[in-house]
This record gives sequence, C-alpha cells and structure tokens, in this order.
Amino acid sequence: MHIIFLYNRLISCTRNRNAQSKKCGCTAFILHLRVPNYPIKMDKQIKKLKDLVDKYLHRSREDILEEWGKPLKNSDNEVLFYKQHHWGIFKDEIAFALEENRVADIMMTQYICGKEYKSIFYYEGYSPEYKVIYL
Repeated sequence: MHIIFLYNRLISCTRNRNAQSKKCGCTAFILHLRVPNYPIKMDKQIKKLKDLVDKYLHRSREDILEEWGKPLKNSDNEVLFYKQHHWGIFKDEIAFALEENRVADIMMTQYICGKEYKSIFYYEGYSPEYKVIYL
C-alpha cells in the first residue's frame, strides 16, 4: 500500500511501486511513501483519531462545518483542514476527506515546533486500520 500526497490532499494508490518518488499518469508530482504493514500500538494520537473516526466518519459536510466551524483556507470541496493547538509547541492538523459531501476518511498530522512529526491514517476495512508515518 502506498500513500499519495497530491496538492496537500491524500488519496490511496493501488499501484505497486518501490521507488521513492515518480511521476504517475496524472500531471501533478506525486510522492509515494512506503507504509509498513506491521501492527501498531494505540498511543494517545491514534486513540484521538479513533474517536474522531467513530464520531465523524460518514457524516455530512454540513455536520462537520456546524461542529468544527470554518475550515482553514487551504481547504476545498474535497478536503476540510482544521488545526488544534495544545501545550505551545504541539499542534495537530486534522483533515476530513469528503466524497459526495460525506466524510470518507480522516487523517491527522502532528507538528512539533512547526515541523511535521508524524501522520496517522485510517484505512476502513484494512488490517491494521490505523497506520503511522513518521516524517
């Protein structure tokens, strides 16, 4: 399984490539990251994402906007970004990926001192369901 970052949006890739970065069939530059397939333990961030998934997965865009308010300006019709600050140097960015105005996926990126530290992804129907990428 690979993860594709495309203009700050995440989509799943079904291609099986071992290269670190390549140009795919689309016109944008896409970065492929190899995701390990071993079990991960549930730390606080994964539990937080699990709570978000349990509460918001398959809910409508209007429900998200009503509860979370106005998204960040780099959001669009397919992805809504929100920030949560805590303890000064720590910040979480939560992305709600939408399909047909319903939440299809939720991703969380943790920042320390303004630098990306790790990203946590939820994969419905996969084992393990939560995958962590340390950046």
